[in-house]
Amino acid sequence: MIPLLIMLTLAQDPLPQHPRELSPPALRSYSASAPTHTSLPGGAELLVIEDSSLPLVDGALVFRVGSVLDPAEKVGLTAVAADCMREGGSESSSGAELDAWLDLRAATLELTPAEETLTIRFSCASEDLRELLSRVINLVRTPLFPQEVLVQSKQRAQSAVARMEDDPSSFADALLLEVVYGASSPWARRPTAASVNAIEREDLQLWHKAYFGPDRLVTGVTGDVSADVVSALLTELLEGWQAAPERAATPAPVFNVPASTTIHLYDRPGVPQTELRFAGPGILRLHPDYAPLLLWSDVVGIGGATNRMMVRLRTQLGLAYTVGAYFRPGWEHSGRLVGFIGTRNEAAGTALSSMLEVIKASVDPFEAEELAEALERHRNAEVFRVDTPHEVLDRAMLLLLHGYPEDFWDKSWGRLAQLDPEQVAAASRRHVDPERFVVVAVGPAEILAPQLEELGEVLRLDREPPADAPSEWLERLYAAVGPRARWAEAEGVEYVSEMTGVAVGASAARSHSWISFLDASSRTETQVAGSKTTMVIGRERGWAKTPQTLTEFPQEICERARGRARTNLYRLLRVLAGGEAESLRLDQEGRLSGALSSGERFELELNEDGFPISLSIRASGEEFLTRYADWSFEDGVAYAKRATQVQERPIERHLSKFVLHPELDEALFQEP
Repeated sequence: MIPLLIMLTLAQDPLPQHPRELSPPALRSYSASAPTHTSLPGGAELLVIEDSSLPLVDGALVFRVGSVLDPAEKVGLTAVAADCMREGGSESSSGAELDAWLDLRAATLELTPAEETLTIRFSCASEDLRELLSRVINLVRTPLFPQEVLVQSKQRAQSAVARMEDDPSSFADALLLEVVYGASSPWARRPTAASVNAIEREDLQLWHKAYFGPDRLVTGVTGDVSADVVSALLTELLEGWQAAPERAATPAPVFNVPASTTIHLYDRPGVPQTELRFAGPGILRLHPDYAPLLLWSDVVGIGGATNRMMVRLRTQLGLAYTVGAYFRPGWEHSGRLVGFIGTRNEAAGTALSSMLEVIKASVDPFEAEELAEALERHRNAEVFRVDTPHEVLDRAMLLLLHGYPEDFWDKSWGRLAQLDPEQVAAASRRHVDPERFVVVAVGPAEILAPQLEELGEVLRLDREPPADAPSEWLERLYAAVGPRARWAEAEGVEYVSEMTGVAVGASAARSHSWISFLDASSRTETQVAGSKTTMVIGRERGWAKTPQTLTEFPQEICERARGRARTNLYRLLRVLAGGEAESLRLDQEGRLSGALSSGERFELELNEDGFPISLSIRASGEEFLTRYADWSFEDGVAYAKRATQVQERPIERHLSKFVLHPELDEALFQEP
């Protein structure tokens, strides 16, 4: 033992007098080969990096579809569809069968939806690649979307919606997007219980049909496989798959720049810490100022524990554990400048003013040493961004996906190394305007408001809209559905529709209906499989007539039918037009609620164009929810060609005729 200790002691290098004299070992050399790029038939793109160090293969399929394409009335569709696709399996293999196959081979498969992309990542032994890729392609070409899995996916999404405000930090981030882009912007919308509940299996099928095809696919593979083998395999698997339909481009996000810095306050009483965010307009990664603003971000807000924000707010003032500010550039649309901090409630005003002071000082040239340190941090970090084939492949896929040149990263690094303090300062002066920031604060308003009002105008995000907001909402409604006077003067409505759904049965039912707005009388003539039934609910009595029988309804059935007629959307449009509804108010999601004179309560939601998309009615302890789509015009007024009653036994009604009657013949509601 003693000789061994002596040998170990002799083998050691002499210790230096001070840690500064330590010489760091040379960095491990790594250089991944550039990916092999292949354009496949049908428009798909493939990148492959061969790495035979282990008998494993990892990869990703990225489709150009994301949450910004969700319909306004069904926000959350992409997330629910991705979950349902993974759990439900394909026409050739159920989700349970797919899981069993993966578990048996220690392989993995996961789907991740994002704003503009849906990513499918996989990992397996190289010998299982053919079978796994075959299963993945089957999954994206012929997803099953089982109804029972959709129900579970929606339940998980509803649970996430219910927890949305539980994390104050994430909630503040979401509120910031709503303020800077507008709550109705695809780049800021959040799923709600109503929008998730509105998603049906048909929506998933239409979503898949609209956005999936080989022309929307970029695939990356790395591991123990050759580029030729992967290319041949994907060519075989993608054969016959048609390109996705042409779609209109998603509108670019528009940053709502205020005339002066404005503070938006959301009251969260009882929380021990306030979350503060601020933002300003950003840039594209292709912008000439991308490199200098990258260094600006490192010096000001994200360069380890020595950036200016951390030194001022954490080290000197002790106001936060984490604080920062940085430019978040976009790939295809301008990004934003973002600042963030979580601090104790009584110090929120000091924290915000200190952060803004740091930002204001950042437009002056940095010290050369400060800039050199930031550049060195980037140099060191770059080593760990490309130290495995996976990182190299992911970065190459990003460039290909967004149409960037292959040498983008190299040129950006070269540009960084050439920057001087004045160039960075000039870029910051062009893009940093702390006098026109958007600020969001989430915390107890009673404590925060007095502090924040000293720094700028404070607007409350949590307060109810002003009393006149319902009138503005109604103006938008009638600008969409037709003149208010037409609706106010109408006596009734007539429409022809075809009904399908579980409650109807296998055969579609065609009906011709009349509803009186005055007394909720109604008449419906229904044809099912060649048999006609006429149902009349008059002012006092009701009947049903078939070719063989005439049956009078009990009073409770008549009253229930009148109650349903009173809750008809088009009768509600007449009631709202005449100012007959009571207790009108708007909630934070922009839905109008109120009460009818007969006691029923309602909640009506509009889409971005002002057309109703959802009507919820509560009457006699029951709640009825109907969703509307495909709005069209007839004689100057609008109607929904498709209405879906969301209940235990759903019914979908497709309208082929619609007439808004200024007068209705009372003979319609007499005994058939």
